[in-house]
Amino acid sequence: MKSILLALVFVSACGLSSNNSSTPEVTIEPVCKAASCNTERPVRELTSFINSHRASLGLRQIVPVFALSQSAEVHTQNMSDGRYPLGHFGLAERCMSSRRALGGGNACSEIVAAGQMTSDAVLRSWLNSWEHRRAIEDPRFTRMGLGVSVSRSGRPYWTVLFLQY
Repeated sequence: MKSILLALVFVSACGLSSNNSSTPEVTIEPVCKAASCNTERPVRELTSFINSHRASLGLRQIVPVFALSQSAEVHTQNMSDGRYPLGHFGLAERCMSSRRALGGGNACSEIVAAGQMTSDAVLRSWLNSWEHRRAIEDPRFTRMGLGVSVSRSGRPYWTVLFLQY
């Protein structure tokens, strides 16, 4: 499993750089150009962007959880490697194993995407889809796991697994 999962505990101001103004400037870079790239930064950025969006609506932050991220990462790798098509194949099993890993939980949902080259672009595409936006903005969700993987051709795949806990 990639070391990106350990970085999920450090969510706060990643990807932000300060300038002379009082408003921070967000630096957004492409995920990478090769399948062997490090996806740690895009995962941190996406975590921060999701929680910033939720905060703008008065919703509480969603806590990233290692076990959920492991599950999301495996699913994302399976999609980027071509073992699964883009979608939610095996979601019931991921939800069940996530609940088991946390010792409980209720509602579970997942959003996936492919092709967006930045964490900002994938969030914008999800927010432009009412079904994906509904999952991101669902106040019941308190835990999440994120996975990012890049195919051999350089196409990024993204997964966020949400859990009510």
